[in-house]
Amino acid sequence: MTLDQKIVQKVETLLDKVPGYAGYRSKEDRRDDDRRLREAIANGLDATVSTLTRVSAELARQRKLTHISTVERLVGASRLLADRVRTASYGYGGIFSDRSIDEFALEQMRQFDAAFQSEAQSLDALANRIATSPEGPLEADIDEYQAELNRLGLLFDARGEVVESARANRDAAVLNLLEPKEAPKPSPITAISVGDALSILGDNYIVDATVAFAELDRQVTIARIERGTDGAAQWLLSGTPGDIASARLTEGEPGSAALATGRPAEATVTTRTDSRKGVAARYGYTANPDGAVSFWYALGGESRTFTGSTLEDSDVEIYGQA
Repeated sequence: MTLDQKIVQKVETLLDKVPGYAGYRSKEDRRDDDRRLREAIANGLDATVSTLTRVSAELARQRKLTHISTVERLVGASRLLADRVRTASYGYGGIFSDRSIDEFALEQMRQFDAAFQSEAQSLDALANRIATSPEGPLEADIDEYQAELNRLGLLFDARGEVVESARANRDAAVLNLLEPKEAPKPSPITAISVGDALSILGDNYIVDATVAFAELDRQVTIARIERGTDGAAQWLLSGTPGDIASARLTEGEPGSAALATGRPAEATVTTRTDSRKGVAARYGYTANPDGAVSFWYALGGESRTFTGSTLEDSDVEIYGQA
């Protein structure tokens, strides 16, 4: 498959998720396509606002007042963008006029819409990362969220210019945002099983337990490899590329993670003697810029907490069943 074909496939996959969207192919349907796309994006932003609003309420309950104003600022900016997207009015000119429209401009509209969908999904993932951080909102996540929100605003403004002018945008900064993001390769750690032999920087281990947390759009796996010299269990963490960084963790004392917080998921727990599937669970994850990682999960009446540091997948070699 050529690069151009991959771009077309990426665009079509994202836009297929918008009910009734036809990609501006029919002059009579262009206004409806625009409205459907904007409504889908605005609804997604509403869900993101709801996530951050819950974070703000939880911070107020815990009296973490230093974070509340920051999160409320993000709530306000996200809600404003959602309102702008939903209520935009472009009149009867541009791509909605009766005259012939440059096909390149219409193709760029589809690219704008796909990029808009992708960036909105990234924003929602960041909101959930902020919501599930065991340590509360981190400055790095807040900054990344604001940067993502800024990109969405730039995309929306540039898209509006194409709608009203019926001419393709040629701004290099905007065109860079339209390039489909290269999907990162999944970590091989997510596929390890109980009984697998592996090495980390030359040291050999055997996997003796795994817990896999599954959601519709992501998976997180944590695997126990052995007990360290201090008696604490050693674990490997991995997950959906771009969302969870691979890490090596040490288990702490039995945690007190609240079931009302964290991301909901279905867990599969596997040991050498038993396997349980479809277990209701919640988990939380934080990665700091310095590489420090915190993770916790709660399932089946128990909760566990972990701390450690990020790990390069290239440092881990998996040999298969021992």
